[in-house]
Amino acid sequence: MSSDFCPCGSGQTFAQCCGPLIDGKSHAASAEQLMRSRYTAYVKHAVDYIFRTTHPDYRKYYSKRSIRQWSEANHWHRLEIHAITPHTVTFSAYFTPKNGMPDMHREHSSFVIENGRWYYTEGIVPEEI
Repeated sequence: MSSDFCPCGSGQTFAQCCGPLIDGKSHAASAEQLMRSRYTAYVKHAVDYIFRTTHPDYRKYYSKRSIRQWSEANHWHRLEIHAITPHTVTFSAYFTPKNGMPDMHREHSSFVIENGRWYYTEGIVPEEI
């Protein structure tokens, strides 16, 4: 895949897809779009965006330092979406830890919309997808 394409797998360029969201020029229009942009933010190490798009009531469970460490400790390969509802996204993110074996993170993420903006609230690791 060309480096011009957005890491979220939408098939669009980064400038057409997640770039404007991460740069703060626009806001996600759906839970799925927010989830895709958050994955891309991990790829791009855009820690402030990840933190900013986490609902304020849930930010206490995260730190910018831990987000940066997780983001930078891995080489991100691709995102696979399994299921979408208006407020949830179930996905797999494929990555390789530096000096490690390929791995995958599966999650069923929940989102809320407040004052016209989508926020990530929490995620659970599903038993099976």
